[in-house]
Formats: sequence, structure tokens, C-alpha cells
Amino acid sequence: MSSRTALLLHADPAFGAGAASFSSGLETLAADGLLTGPEQLVDVMLAAVRLRWHTFDRVFLARSHALGSGEVEARLDLDREVEVSMVGEAARVASRRSGTALLGTWQRLHHEAAATYRRRVLAEEGTGHLGVAQGLVWADLPLADAEALSCWAVLTACASSAVRLAVVGHRGAQEALVEVERRVAPLLAAPVDAAAVPHAFTPVHDVAIERHARSDVKLFAS
Repeated sequence: MSSRTALLLHADPAFGAGAASFSSGLETLAADGLLTGPEQLVDVMLAAVRLRWHTFDRVFLARSHALGSGEVEARLDLDREVEVSMVGEAARVASRRSGTALLGTWQRLHHEAAATYRRRVLAEEGTGHLGVAQGLVWADLPLADAEALSCWAVLTACASSAVRLAVVGHRGAQEALVEVERRVAPLLAAPVDAAAVPHAFTPVHDVAIERHARSDVKLFAS
């Protein structure tokens, strides 16, 4: 399969990986009146990419991708590092559930490395995080393509959540995606520093996700 065709396959929103169950705090932000339209959606997506994905998830994705389809123990070490580095329990659970779902999808498609790693993940609590799983299942793609897919997954998850919450319509979501893509393109153009220390600072998102876990009425799991 060519890289371009593989990108289309992986980027298909119908290709199940569990992400549709999570709003990453957008449901709480909408309920609090902090997310009311396309302009606020752009701000939320930019923060999610610049202040978390680029400095945290992308770093672990790159490290996992460098391990190829093997190196199970080294990949588990990455998973453990993600687990102790994430602030909120709800965010950790969402990351693990999404990553395990992605591995499960590829296990059903007879991806031996995904199947092997998923068995180890299910046997050890606190592993199976999304960025690490992405690095494994996308190991045959160029790293730049894997990073673009991962970033796109963050953006489309935010956009689709906003549509389901009736914050924006489909046209507003597309306009927000176009604007954010233009502004994050320079981040994707520069490779991750091999010595980068994973870090994130998205307190508004983090608090919203944790508050959401205690909400009585909710459409999303986070």
C-alpha cells in the first residue's frame, strides 16, 4: 500500500479507534459558555495542538515510531512514562481507551505487532496510550505522515465534537479546520527534537475534562 493510500485509510473518520467517544473537555467548555462558536473552536483546537499535542503527544509518537513494529519492552517503558506524566485521571483513561481501541482495530486486521502489543497492554494497567499505539501501527509510514495523521485526529475530534454539541454547524467546523491547519502547518514542518522533554500546559482543558467526569448528564465519555 502506498503512503498516500495508507494516509487516506488511516485518516478516514469511519476507521474506528474509539476517539468519537471523547470530547476532550469540549462538552464542559460548551456547557460553561466558553465554547460558543467557530472563533472559540479555533482557539480550543490551537491550544490542543500547540500546548499539548506538539509538545507532549507528538514526542511520544515519534519515540514509539522510531521503535518500529518490535521493541515491546521499550515501548512499554514509553507507555509508563506517558501514564506518570499526564495530570488528570480522566485524561489518562481516555488516552488508554483510545490507544487500546486503535490496537484492537489493527489486531482484527491481522496486524501481528498490534496484536502482540495489545496483549501486553491488557496485562499491565496504565499502558496502551494513544500516542504510543499510533507510533506502532503507523511505523511503516514516514514519520512526517504519522505526525500529520495524529495531528489531524486531534483536530477532527474537536471539530466533530463541536458539531455534535451544536456549537457549530458542518460549515463552521470546516472553516475552523482550514484556519487551524494554516496556523499549525509550521509546527508540522519542523521535526521533533530528539532531546525534547515531553510537557504540556492546557489547564483549561485539563480542568474541563476532570469536571466532566463528575457531570450527571453527558454526551461524551470525557
